[in-house]
Amino acid sequence: NTATPLISALNHTHQSHHRFLNTFQPRYNSTISNHHQHFYTLRQQCLSEGRLFEDPDFPATDASIGMPKFTNVRWKRPKELTPTAQFFIDGASRLDICQGALNDCWLLTAATNLTSHPSANGDEYWSALLEKAYAKFYGSYGALDGGTAREAMQDLTGGLTEFYQPKKMADGQEDQLWDILRSGSETGSLFACNLKSDPTGENVATKEGLLRGHSYSITKVCSIPGLVSGSDDIRLLRIRNPWGTGIEWNGRWSDKSREWKSLNQAERKRVGLTVENDGEFWIELVDFMKHFDRLEVCHLSPELHSIEEDGAGDRTSSTRRYRWELSALDGQWIRDTTAGGNISFLDTFPQNPQYTIHVQDGTTGSGVVIALMQKYRRADSLPSLTIGFTVYRVTVEDLRQKPVPREFFQHHDHAIVGGSIFINAREISCRLTLDAGLYLVIPSTFEPGEEGDYLLRIFTARGNTLCENDATLCFGTLDDRITEQGKFFDTPRWALLANAFYNHAEGDKQLLNTASLCDILWEQFFRSNVPKRAQPKQQTSGGSSPWRKFYSCVLQLCACFWIQSAVRKSRRAGEPIVQEDQAHREELERIVKLLMGRIADGQDTIGYEQYRTIARDVYQWESVFRLYDMDGSGTLDRRELRHALRSSGFNTNNRILCRLQRLMVELNRPQIELIEYVLCAAECRHAIDVIHRDAA
Repeated sequence: NTATPLISALNHTHQSHHRFLNTFQPRYNSTISNHHQHFYTLRQQCLSEGRLFEDPDFPATDASIGMPKFTNVRWKRPKELTPTAQFFIDGASRLDICQGALNDCWLLTAATNLTSHPSANGDEYWSALLEKAYAKFYGSYGALDGGTAREAMQDLTGGLTEFYQPKKMADGQEDQLWDILRSGSETGSLFACNLKSDPTGENVATKEGLLRGHSYSITKVCSIPGLVSGSDDIRLLRIRNPWGTGIEWNGRWSDKSREWKSLNQAERKRVGLTVENDGEFWIELVDFMKHFDRLEVCHLSPELHSIEEDGAGDRTSSTRRYRWELSALDGQWIRDTTAGGNISFLDTFPQNPQYTIHVQDGTTGSGVVIALMQKYRRADSLPSLTIGFTVYRVTVEDLRQKPVPREFFQHHDHAIVGGSIFINAREISCRLTLDAGLYLVIPSTFEPGEEGDYLLRIFTARGNTLCENDATLCFGTLDDRITEQGKFFDTPRWALLANAFYNHAEGDKQLLNTASLCDILWEQFFRSNVPKRAQPKQQTSGGSSPWRKFYSCVLQLCACFWIQSAVRKSRRAGEPIVQEDQAHREELERIVKLLMGRIADGQDTIGYEQYRTIARDVYQWESVFRLYDMDGSGTLDRRELRHALRSSGFNTNNRILCRLQRLMVELNRPQIELIEYVLCAAECRHAIDVIHRDAA
């Protein structure tokens, strides 16, 4: 069954992603099904029905290609291309990888690094199907057009990525780079390298046979004895071009160079020399550092070196490796909430998410690796943001206020102990040696207001405690400027609401169902709340006579009976009560679900006293909304959400604020209307209730 290799490729790749991507799943487009695909189930279905597999989540259409210049593409199964096609032939080999028309050398470089066997075969299709699986993962082949090898290496392994600039290390840092390559090779690290792109954007070849703007994989690291007696060993790297054929390095230690002729046959075999037009060549470390601009590394563990520890006596020692421990948290940069930019923007920098690391007492010079990775950019067809992080040494007193306020950053430049550069890469990392104590990590974008999701990972040689340094999500106190709870039920507004209850309640017990509660809330609170031009605010004291207040109350009561009459007429005519758009209807239903869920004990009806509680809550949230709607526009600026929620009696943290702000984005609300604010308040209270319930 020719479908089997394809299903196997997709299933195998999907499983390998789970090591790392459970916290990093792309947000698929709407055409993707909601169910998980299982290889054995699908295979059995295809066999029992006598049909070949067709993937509903990645159909054979132009949409899966995702490149406008390619249309009406003919899709073929492997055996339509090669009658003797197989998934694997004698295992996977780095030489199986041959790049086609798609500009995904960065992905194929990573795939090359996953293999270790020496033979290639034209009937072998695992690499093409792996490429297809990766395209499916990100939505289309077009999504793979351009990228970095370390991104793909990380996706395929879940490892930790770093990059170096060999040319800048050529001045006296050859030993350091060799240690990175040698020790990384011993622990299974994956390596890729490239030259800077040509201004034309094409893969222009240098006179030495190296392609600019093209990704190569480093497939082997070894040293051989010096050619001159007594000289140092020669450090060699084996490098492969994913094209599989074509231009190769023509300098020292290239395939037919005179350097190889000086070695005997046994030494050539030990090294693994092959002289073929296969895109693979050898190069000496010094030449590598002279010509290559970037070295990309994906470590399967942060561990690079062994350490020496004192043994039982002065003359003995033992070598052991650290036991690295990982802590990881994800977060978001949201405009007006947590997207504060770098430290140059001192007014907004404290808004960034903050994290503390506690390096255990009794340790000196503990190794720490911090890695910051932005998520979903490729899946959402977005360019990488310029990101980085800063690390501060702090005390318990510094952390008394959560989050740490602006004043600390204004006066504590001396407390910075490290951090990363800022670069537009998917992941940025750095290694630090930290003494025992507390440290504050601030991940940020370079500019304020840039939005994105990220994953922060902390690797330490010994135990660590990674925590968000954020305010505690809990109940606070209601703003003094809001009408006291007891007085609300003496107002004309409550008379309107009470009358609405009796007009909608049904049965002898006068119970109100959820649909009727939706109708009342819409008519009494949200229907008339449409954004309008700013109007002068009325004075809260001394601006109205008693007669004017009495006249206003009479008008409200008359309006109450008129509204209820109109509602009854509408019902008799069979017309819907709520005429708002679908988005508002869904918001209203969510509000009612949250309000009912808190007091109705799972029932879908409520009585008068429960209704009083709901009406009072919504009225208070409306009062807070009016308090912060200072220009009378009927909307709040998103930056005011935190303060408004605090006035409503909710102490919020960044995580819940980001969730609420993201909700506003999904609802396409550049500013917050009353119904959205009530939804935010109900969601915030629900989150606090969940915390209290879990704690109990």
